[in-house]
Amino acid sequence: MKIEILYKEVCNLYGDYYNHIYLERCFKNATIYETTLNETPHFIEEDIDLIYLGSSTEKNQEIIISKLLPYKDRLKELIDKNKVILATGNAFEVFGKEIIDENKVIPCLNIFNYYAKRTLNKRYNYLFLGEFNNIKIIGHKSQFSLIYGIDEKDKFITKIKGLGNNFEDSFEGFKKNNFYGTYLLGPLTVINPYFTKYLMKTLNQDDKLDFEEESLEAYNYTLKEFENPKTNEKSNH
Repeated sequence: MKIEILYKEVCNLYGDYYNHIYLERCFKNATIYETTLNETPHFIEEDIDLIYLGSSTEKNQEIIISKLLPYKDRLKELIDKNKVILATGNAFEVFGKEIIDENKVIPCLNIFNYYAKRTLNKRYNYLFLGEFNNIKIIGHKSQFSLIYGIDEKDKFITKIKGLGNNFEDSFEGFKKNNFYGTYLLGPLTVINPYFTKYLMKTLNQDDKLDFEEESLEAYNYTLKEFENPKTNEKSNH
């Protein structure tokens, strides 16, 4: 079992840093690679079982695109081979066609056909509640961009409360084979223990979580709060 954490020195906003810490603690027997911007990714020559990429600033997002672009075909191959790739926050955008900024168009990896529209003077802050594979998913969203061009057949999470990919879509994120892209922050794996268990089963691993009892207790408490009709979906997060 091999896990590669990409560019944690810049992909560490909004608590996303703790996604890879929690993955390391749950996959206790895994080999963990923490690849920096100046290193060649291990997924080039090795079959990595799980690749994680988290949120970054808009400036660093462009650097990440340039670093990953030479490996675009290899990433496609890994997605076709059902390797797990988890991209949270604006890392999700990197794998699409382009980011349309107010002043320019930023080409992305173009592995998938969706695209992002960014408005830097408008941040979207929302609580989110949705459902994936009969699992309730909770999280926060804090973003300058909205995603467009995703077909419902490629949806990740069905929206119950909050903002989807944009103000028209009834779903959030993108799923292709075992690629999971989502704007959800939180961090996602820590506050969604049943989803983390799902990932562990997908990778044929024992799904016993680190601090499982405490994690499930915190999840159930937050889920109850999010499901409360009085809880405002707009967040100050």
